[in-house]
Amino acid sequence: QFRIDRINRFIQFFESGFQLPTIHQADLVYEHEITRNTVISGSLLLSFGQNLPTFVDTNLFNPSGSFGYSIVGGPFAGQILQVPWFHGTSRLNTNFGAMTAIRSIVTSKYVGGVVQLNRRLTKGLQFQINYTRSTARDAGQSSTTFTATNSPYNAFDPILGEEGRSSFDIPNKFIANAVWQPE
Repeated sequence: QFRIDRINRFIQFFESGFQLPTIHQADLVYEHEITRNTVISGSLLLSFGQNLPTFVDTNLFNPSGSFGYSIVGGPFAGQILQVPWFHGTSRLNTNFGAMTAIRSIVTSKYVGGVVQLNRRLTKGLQFQINYTRSTARDAGQSSTTFTATNSPYNAFDPILGEEGRSSFDIPNKFIANAVWQPE
């Protein structure tokens, strides 16, 4: 399948061999009532994604060079980040602008543990407290859900260099709320 934008002459198409996205999830929970209407629980959360889509403009020439940026501050201070340079607006096929291939090459993994304390409304007090410790890793995942011109950092290397900690990774999360109803 493909779609042509007749005004700008952009094409989006599924790459040959495209695989349907697959996500496997699990949630294992243990609960224990510690007093009347108060429960403590522990949960293990798992999510594994395969064949998730990314969008790559295949109508580009190879980068003609790169720029180097020095990183200042933080854990990567002093390192050089090389950024490819796609010079000019010329295209391999001049009849079209972006020719976006929808590829199924992205993977994701989330593992988390949650400890939670819940008290139902009793004697005017209700509360919920939870702490989550987790890790989220991926290779090329973005928040793009519909076709974009180019999701990867480098169209000629859509995954390499992008594996690692997900931009959605929040390793520690603490939430507490309470309701008090005076009698």
